[in-house]
Amino acid sequence: MLEIKSALNQYGLTIIQDGDMLQLVTDPEITAKLHLPKQVSENLSSAALEVLSIIAYKQPITQDEIEQIRGVGSYQSLRGLLEKDLIEKRELKQAGIVHTRYTTTLRFLRQVGIHSLSELPQKEVIKNE
Repeated sequence: MLEIKSALNQYGLTIIQDGDMLQLVTDPEITAKLHLPKQVSENLSSAALEVLSIIAYKQPITQDEIEQIRGVGSYQSLRGLLEKDLIEKRELKQAGIVHTRYTTTLRFLRQVGIHSLSELPQKEVIKNE
């Protein structure tokens, strides 16, 4: 279990155990450092916040890559984030195959209160605080 937790920590995720139940959640330290306005965090499920955090730090990223990191499907969260205009699809055509990647939007930057992705807290800074 320690090995899994260490792997998740590098993506800003952690596992909470309640008896026999396990839940994958955004690391509270990262959520606190992002200073999400209450209205953003209240309107998003914990799964959507996890997906949004992954996209913010790993973009551009595919749905498969997101699901590999989380270990569960992300379709519903992606759909909700697209509807709220916090993320967008970017399609890249290579050798006749369309690859869809997700990135954050300007609305995401405004909602989080930053001007560019470079203002996101760095993982090293978060871990050291």
